[in-house]
Amino acid sequence: METDKANSAEGKKVCGYYLSRGKARSADVLLMPYNYILEKKIRTNSKIETAQKIIIIDEAHNVEAVCEESSSHNLTRRIISMARDELGEAKIKFDKEKESIDIITTPRKIETIINGMKKLELVYAQKYNEYGKQEGKNFDISELINDAERNGLMRNTNEIWKNLTKNVSAYFASSQRKTHLSGKNFELFAYMMEELISIRNEKRHHDYRARLCKDNNDRFGYNLNIWCFNAKYAIKDLSEEGAIYNLILTSGTLAPMQTYVDVLGLDESGKKTIQFQNQHIIKSEQLLAVTITGYEKTEFRNIYKNRNNDDMFLKYAKIISKIKEVAPGGCLIFHPTYKLMRKSLNIWGINDYSATFKNMFKVPVFVEPENKEETIRVIENYERELEHDEKQGAILNGVCRGKLSEGIDFKDSRARVVIVTGIPYPPVEEPRIKEKMDYLDKRIKTKSGELSGREWYKQGKSLKL
Repeated sequence: METDKANSAEGKKVCGYYLSRGKARSADVLLMPYNYILEKKIRTNSKIETAQKIIIIDEAHNVEAVCEESSSHNLTRRIISMARDELGEAKIKFDKEKESIDIITTPRKIETIINGMKKLELVYAQKYNEYGKQEGKNFDISELINDAERNGLMRNTNEIWKNLTKNVSAYFASSQRKTHLSGKNFELFAYMMEELISIRNEKRHHDYRARLCKDNNDRFGYNLNIWCFNAKYAIKDLSEEGAIYNLILTSGTLAPMQTYVDVLGLDESGKKTIQFQNQHIIKSEQLLAVTITGYEKTEFRNIYKNRNNDDMFLKYAKIISKIKEVAPGGCLIFHPTYKLMRKSLNIWGINDYSATFKNMFKVPVFVEPENKEETIRVIENYERELEHDEKQGAILNGVCRGKLSEGIDFKDSRARVVIVTGIPYPPVEEPRIKEKMDYLDKRIKTKSGELSGREWYKQGKSLKL
């Protein structure tokens, strides 16, 4: 579909993006990544109207993480600095025209905001030098709100920040002057300020954490992160913009469903939630599920401390070979990460195209590429081999949560066997994971939550972060 749009746009010598935007106004059905709907800034910029619309979200097991991310922010010192410069440059135009953006956002008010942004940038530069340079530091969101308050940035309403964003963006969109500024940095800063004001006004403090750490792309900079751990706010923002006719969530892995209803706050608006769950299409007697814990005195635990254990990866290959000897058709192998897939393939001697047909498995072996167009070709070649000799079959390697693991129907002989060599759990000591687990544990103690941090991690929901 994207290719059709591009070809259509090229033939008409127009921009494909604006062609799609124009056609969307009269379309009955719109297909898009669902973060376009759930993330307020994308929804606003793309002018997506949701009132009285039916919204269907497929693969909805990822919704919780997308909703949390939509209320989270990551600003570097460079972004804050450039945001201030963008507002300053736009202010020159406002001064020349001697007009206010609205009744209260006068040029003098804008100057106060610019000064406040400069002070906030320097405050966190000092804090970074004091305690954030090494491993970074997590802190309560109230500290950031208080710092913004002291520097005059919290006196403004969300409406003021919205108007500023609109006018700064309009200035750069119409400006003929060549500059490295675009208005996008100010937009990011303004969205953060809107979030902070909502946190303060609605007393959301307990659902957020902040972190100050090193900016790996700037030796003199820092990263200022705001993490939201409550997915309800994104759904709340979506419903407040206009009454949605229906919100339908679908996925093969939503059970237990009530957990998603609670986490997303779907029943808090007083509207009825209808839950519908089918039995799996494959009958239990047709499916064999096995956990293999080791082979020939080698333990199978694809965890960090075993990542350099080449013998474990070789024993994986022996097991796969034995399975393939008795299993016809296609065999899908999913690795935890692209890095571990490449490591496995190197140990197995499948490191160039010639190994596709000459390898230790004695069947054609294909590998998921990182390029979307090549992925289609690889799948076609894999299926062609299965059609050529279904009994011998073929092997297709992919990555958990990669392009092959979701949204593709490997039916019948295309997947007689599915092997997962490890689950891509993130490090439990990773700052955001650690903060989320701590947040959930505190909710258990205050009886405002039912899922502990450890249970959340074991359920695999940390994978979405």
